[in-house]
Amino acid sequence: FGSPRRQLSSWLEGFAKLHSFKLSGSSVLFSGAMLQSPNYVASVKKGELVPQITLNKFSSDEEEWTWWEKLQIVYKAFTGDESGNNNPALWRIGEENDGIYLAVTDSK
Repeated sequence: FGSPRRQLSSWLEGFAKLHSFKLSGSSVLFSGAMLQSPNYVASVKKGELVPQITLNKFSSDEEEWTWWEKLQIVYKAFTGDESGNNNPALWRIGEENDGIYLAVTDSK
C-alpha cells in the first residue's frame, strides 16, 4: 500500500492481505482481501498512509513522519487505538475432508 507521498517497504508492516486458493479438478481458484484494520480503512479513505507505527524507514527523509505525525502515533498507542498488529492465524473447523477455514486476528 502506498500513495504518491509514502510507500510501505516491509512485509512486516501493519497491513495484512489474506489469500485463498481452491482446487477443483484441474482448476485453481484464487481470491484475496485486505484485512479492514482501522489504519488500513483510514488510509484508504484519506488516499494516503495515516500516521502509524512502521518497522522500516521510508525511502527518503521527505517521506518520514513529521513530528506532529509522530505525536499522533504516540497518542494512538496510549489510547489503545494503534492497532498495527494484524497477524492472522488460520484455523480449520470441522471434519478433515469437509472443514471450513477461518482467519482470525487480535486486531480491532
